[in-house]
Amino acid sequence: MRVMLIVNEYPDQTIAGTAVATRGLATALARRGHQIHVVVTSSFLGHESDAQEQPEVTWLKDRPLKGIGILWRLLGVLKVARAWKPDILQGQSVSCGLLAALAGRRLGLPSIAYAQGQDVYQAGILQTYTEIRWTCRWSSSVVAVTNRLSLLLEQRHPPVSVKVIPHGFNPEPPLETREMIRHKCGAAEETPVVLYVGRLEQIKGQDLLLEAWPLVQQKIPTARLWLVGEGCMRPFLEQSAKNLQIASSVHFWGQLKTDQVAGFMAAADLFVLPSRSEAFGIVLLEAMSQGLPVVASNVGGIPDVLPPRGDAVLTPPDDVPALASAIISEIRLRRRPSLANRDWAASFAWDENVLRFEHLYRSLLP
Repeated sequence: MRVMLIVNEYPDQTIAGTAVATRGLATALARRGHQIHVVVTSSFLGHESDAQEQPEVTWLKDRPLKGIGILWRLLGVLKVARAWKPDILQGQSVSCGLLAALAGRRLGLPSIAYAQGQDVYQAGILQTYTEIRWTCRWSSSVVAVTNRLSLLLEQRHPPVSVKVIPHGFNPEPPLETREMIRHKCGAAEETPVVLYVGRLEQIKGQDLLLEAWPLVQQKIPTARLWLVGEGCMRPFLEQSAKNLQIASSVHFWGQLKTDQVAGFMAAADLFVLPSRSEAFGIVLLEAMSQGLPVVASNVGGIPDVLPPRGDAVLTPPDDVPALASAIISEIRLRRRPSLANRDWAASFAWDENVLRFEHLYRSLLP
């Protein structure tokens, strides 16, 4: 099959969840023998399209005038689609789903809108009853990453029926052993290490994690907190660690490569994701695939990502005492490695998940 994926952002422009998931899906489909063309609706440092890339990627040029955003992107998608002649158009968000639906109706092609979470959760009333409603009505199929998101769309926009296909991920084997990484980082085997990986932004809740850390230190003085990632909040967070007098037990490692992140996950004892809002949480799957127990906020798509019977604790968002209590409890239980979490994460690997998309595509083709 020839599948065109439309997305607003794409690596290496960003490592945000939808961008990474789109690359994972495109790569997995290409490995299965399908021809894939990714159309990115934003430009990236003058990056030119390259027909030799696999999957093939086209970056649309910036709009020349304000106020013509959707029309400009639609014309760009139509131009690529007419030249490449896909069998199916798939938008990797509600806004991209609308582009796929409009282009599909124009070209007589089936279209898929793949709702990601934040594109629905953070939508205002106007966007909900225009862009999202039109996308649900005009798409050949609407898909959501979680059950919660599927139910929300069906309740708001009946009689639409929304399928559920979660994001997948590519398990990355660590290049170094747990012992090697701990030795490099100065953490003895008996030292409890709590890990966070992700963008350092207010929505991700690292400030809550730092506020909880003095409570953790009171009960478990030897515990160490590792934060991996970059973002606009880093200077504030580093200063907060000093103000809270926990800087000696908190380490900011910055942005690491994927295989390095896998190594840090293998070296840690507990993974924490204290997000205030989270559409899905691919990083949770990556952590669980390394056998890590998890503490995460009960928001967005996170409950659907965690195993129903595994080593995972949900805490209320913005609740520092509850977050600290969960971390303390999990450290004391020392449930790493968690085989239940590892097995659960394996069911989301792209080699398995891509089959769900293939089944959907076949159901839409004549």
